[in-house]
Amino acid sequence: MDKKPIKCPGSGHWSKSKDREKVIAKLKESSPKQRPWSKGKKQPAISIALKGRIFSKTWKENLSRAHRGQIAWNKGKKLSEEHIEKLRISHIGNKNSEEAKRKLGESISGDKHWNWQGGISREPYPIGWTRTLKRSIRERDDYKCQYCGCPQEECTQKLCIHHIDNDKSNLDPKNLISLCRSCHIRTHDWGKRKVGKNG
Repeated sequence: MDKKPIKCPGSGHWSKSKDREKVIAKLKESSPKQRPWSKGKKQPAISIALKGRIFSKTWKENLSRAHRGQIAWNKGKKLSEEHIEKLRISHIGNKNSEEAKRKLGESISGDKHWNWQGGISREPYPIGWTRTLKRSIRERDDYKCQYCGCPQEECTQKLCIHHIDNDKSNLDPKNLISLCRSCHIRTHDWGKRKVGKNG
């Protein structure tokens, strides 16, 4: 039998009775029903309650350490079509102000962007980079994307000619490959993927 003392919620007195169940029943009958302190009170959203609060570096480090190794609740889960549609509708009409757009652009442009490579995209192509050369590469590749196999007629525009070594001055046909726009974007996407003749 459990011999732990029981505290009366009404009086605050402790009972050492061995008959725990009888004591609990008696307490429930005798003690008035207490109204929760938060009943009827609307609590502010956490995001509003914490707005403007500055957290110390130590606090942030402790929080980071506590969450390390935890798997995100939505990892591996896919949104339903209905959920996606609700999200789409909720974002209709949401537009950033011109000032917000300008600030966002400035914050990630040029050397502030993490994938900045010194402005190589602005370098001019050599004289040999002509329509004839690009057409010959597309013909050699049978007018198909050499990564996903999509034919040019199914694309919204002509196949892109990609420099495998990302050197614009290297016009060796072995260094050039035909890619659809989608695959070409991925080759330059954060430097994560390198697409060659054999993928």
